[in-house]
Order: sequence, then structure tokens, then C-alpha cells
Amino acid sequence: MSDIAARTEPPAQKAKRGPGRPRAQPLEQQRRQVLDAALAVFAQQGYHGATIEAVARGSGTPRPTVYELFGGKDDLFEVVVDEASDRVVAHLSASFTESEEFSLEEFVRHNFAAVFDLFEQEPDAVRVLLNAEQGTVDRPTAGPAEMRRRVLHEVTEFTRSRWEELGIDIGESAEVMALIFFRMAEGLAIRRATDDSWDREAFIDLLTEFTLGGINQLWSRSLDVLVAAGRRTGHDAPDASTSEAPDPSTTDAADPSTTETTDAPDATGDPVASAAASPSPGASAAPRRRVTGQRRSP
Repeated sequence: MSDIAARTEPPAQKAKRGPGRPRAQPLEQQRRQVLDAALAVFAQQGYHGATIEAVARGSGTPRPTVYELFGGKDDLFEVVVDEASDRVVAHLSASFTESEEFSLEEFVRHNFAAVFDLFEQEPDAVRVLLNAEQGTVDRPTAGPAEMRRRVLHEVTEFTRSRWEELGIDIGESAEVMALIFFRMAEGLAIRRATDDSWDREAFIDLLTEFTLGGINQLWSRSLDVLVAAGRRTGHDAPDASTSEAPDPSTTDAADPSTTETTDAPDATGDPVASAAASPSPGASAAPRRRVTGQRRSP
């Protein structure tokens, strides 16, 4: 959501409570009411359009009290962004944890669905983070970058563990794959959040099949591509000009009969089938549906 024209804000000065004047509500309750109202105001009006007056009105809190609690709009916004980041991470972490023992197909679909759930259940938190990340504030805030770092770390660890179950250490490629998965899901979730005529379940089906198909392709034909994606170039990379070339007279790489292959855990060489061969107790297969390519009517 684009910010509207900036409005003049009063100086960010903390108001002082008069002597003997009792607080109408407990401090933490007032803070909570102000933060909840501020999240909605920043999400709906953007940083520049939001005012302390609007937050005070939305929370039922006197404006001087808002200044007393948070010091001004900049400080209040920073706290709101940090809380929004915590909400997003908590939502996705819960999804990863509860699906940890699912079969691979169930795990993939469940966590793609969790991204769409996040946009539906925490729309204000997502909008505030996206606005902050897109530079719509006067000063940078670390909240969005920290949120992405935490989510990416969790997705990376789950990605790595799934490949380790198949007997393969993919190294830093786990982070690359995690980034691909999350960005794909985020992009389609944003598309649907801005136009709900798109079919949510069709998007999730597409993401799931695309991901599983890619994993199968990497597993059966392109493990070298997966491993190469995790390599870094630069000062720490080996210098190819000083590396010794293999001696053609001693190498048998050209002979398919002597080429070393990776043994797959199952006879089909299919990681999805391999992971599904021993599903966790109580895990039921997610319902599947055909995608027609037609959009749902608004």
C-alpha cells in the first residue's frame, strides 16, 4: 500500500504525567492497546500518512500518553515493525514444527499453505513489513531484514535435513533452495492478497507440484547442478588456472560403465516416493485436486 502525503507531526517529546494523576489503565494494557491500534494505522495509512493522533484515537488513549509511552512516531513505528516481524516468524515457525514428521509431499504443501494463511490471518503485520522493506520510511529499520534472516534460517535447516534423510549433504545449496521456495510462495501470496479472484488452492497445488518436480529432477539427473549452486566464487574460490588437469590416460570418466553413481534409498530413485515410504504415524495425505487454469469468479 503506497504512503499518502506526509502530514506535519508534533515534536517527538515525551509528555510528563502531572503529580498525583492516576493512570486510567495498567501500563502494559495501555501499551498493548496503542501497539494494536498503531499496527492498523501504519498498515492502512502507511508511515507518512499515519499520525500519533490517529493512533491515540484508535486506541482510546490520550495523545500525551502515547508520547509518554513511545516517545514519538519513529520510535513507535520501530516497535510495531519488530512486533510484526515476531508475528510472522512465530506463524511460520509453528507451521514448520508441526509438519516436521510429515511425508515430503505433505510437508511441502503444508508450509506453502502456511504462507497464504499468514497473509490472510496477519494482513496488517505483513503490509507493515513490506512497506518498511520497500523504503517507505524516513529512516531504515532492521525489522524486515531480521525477519527474513530468521525465516530463511529455519527453511534452510528443514531443507538441509530433508536432503540428509536421503543421504545427501547439499551444503550451502540448502539456503539457495530455501530462498527459492519462500520467494515463490511470497510472490503468489502477494498476488492473491491484492486480487482474491485468484484460486488459493490452485496456487498451492502449483507451488507443491513445481517444487516436488524440481526435487525429483535434481535427484534423478542434476545433483551436480544442486551442489554447484551452493558454491561461492571470489577470493576464497580455488584458482582454476593453477589446478592440475586430469590425466586422460588414467581417468575413466568417459566410460559409463565405470562412472560412480549415487545409490538411491528406494528402487525408483524418487525422493518423494522414498520420503513417503515410511510416513509418520497419524499423518494423512493432503487432498489433491485438479487445476483447470481458470480463475474463480470474484
